[in-house]
Amino acid sequence: MDNFNKKIFPALIPDRQGIYIVGGSLRDAMLGHSPKDYDIVVRGDARPVAEGIARQAGSRVIPIGKPGLTTYRVIAGTHTLDIAPAEDGDLKKDLKRRDFTINAMAFDLHSETIHDPCSGLSDLKAGIVRMNSPAVLKADPLRLLRAFRMAAALGFQIAPETIAGIKKNAPAIKSVAKERVRDEWIKLLETPESFPHLLKMDDTGLMAALFPELQQLKNCPQNDYHDLDAFDHTLQVFRHLEQALTMNAPRLSHDHANADLVNGPSGNALIKHTALFHDIGKPAAATTREDGKIRFYGHETTGAQMTEAISGRIGLSNAQKNYAAFIVRHHLRPLFLYTANSEGRRNALARTRFFIKTTPFTTDLLLLAAADMQGKRQNGDACGFKAFVRDTLEHYHKSFYPKYSAPPLVTGDDLIGRFGLTPSPLFAEILDKIEFQRLAGHIETRDKALAFVDNYIKSKMRP
Repeated sequence: MDNFNKKIFPALIPDRQGIYIVGGSLRDAMLGHSPKDYDIVVRGDARPVAEGIARQAGSRVIPIGKPGLTTYRVIAGTHTLDIAPAEDGDLKKDLKRRDFTINAMAFDLHSETIHDPCSGLSDLKAGIVRMNSPAVLKADPLRLLRAFRMAAALGFQIAPETIAGIKKNAPAIKSVAKERVRDEWIKLLETPESFPHLLKMDDTGLMAALFPELQQLKNCPQNDYHDLDAFDHTLQVFRHLEQALTMNAPRLSHDHANADLVNGPSGNALIKHTALFHDIGKPAAATTREDGKIRFYGHETTGAQMTEAISGRIGLSNAQKNYAAFIVRHHLRPLFLYTANSEGRRNALARTRFFIKTTPFTTDLLLLAAADMQGKRQNGDACGFKAFVRDTLEHYHKSFYPKYSAPPLVTGDDLIGRFGLTPSPLFAEILDKIEFQRLAGHIETRDKALAFVDNYIKSKMRP
């Protein structure tokens, strides 16, 4: 770390006094990574430096930020360079105002010396995320969440005094623009081992400040299939899902890695986000029967509505919100199909209906359902359910989806031109019927499909 490769930095950064590489780009370089984005601090006027870099790169200067706090951005091939003046022309002051000690170092390209007024190098070696001062968390409350994101991304621990500072300031996260919260949250969930950091977020009260709805799951009792309350069950589902995605264990498909089963926007991060809310509707839906047993009728519908609202509150896109709500709304369907199968009631038609209802996110649902089963009392029937998931995925990939992706055998134009129909409820009914028969494998040719339509229309016209 002390002898990191200085040649890693782009040659177009001027090698002269008063120009420093700072922040995360220096931190990553010292950890042996090759940064794509560079933060550069200049003593004095930063614009001429930015213009010189832009000329060398055949690019242009893009001013960003507020008046008086302008940063000059240059896109140079695959690199983004942000060039800014040192605060009040004072490098030490500039570094001390930064968020964490490991981001508060500067490297002088000319003298090849490191400026480290906050002892960031020792924290970097020790694997610690430490705030520069209590004031930095108040100056930008997004840093409350960023501390966990950085710890997860780097495999570091958060210093005790920083944890204490987060506890004290946790409610302030509500004042941060939702788009900024969204970006940090997604980056945290993109890390392969975010689960331990979510536990610590909950301990500090930051999770409650971000997602107060989750707190309602605490001490929410469940039915006999569970030995944990709804909150702890949710955390275990998250843990099992993350393990399945990161370690491919247990492997749920013969032909696909678990992570490749995720079909939704934003990949692993969004399905992990959704897992946290799959049972969010339980407290509102809880009822106790006369025999004392607890039931949560309709919690998936209530939960889908809540998940969509929560996801919108932190700035997720419409596609992301719709995905999360869809998964929560349908998360019980794999279990229903499995139960029917176990009781000898499942058939190929039931499986086809399941696929039609859940495509294009069938594989996501099965992945979450497997983690949900693992999070139940003594893993529920995890072995039997795992075999069911594997079998269902094989049918989906090898049988259903190739048919689903193929053109329909009969179209609306056929109904109009060949059978003289006009758009109507019957029109839509016929198209749905023929499509179901095709996907179920009962009709495989256009001639048979047209014959089916002809017979169906005649049956509807009989008195």
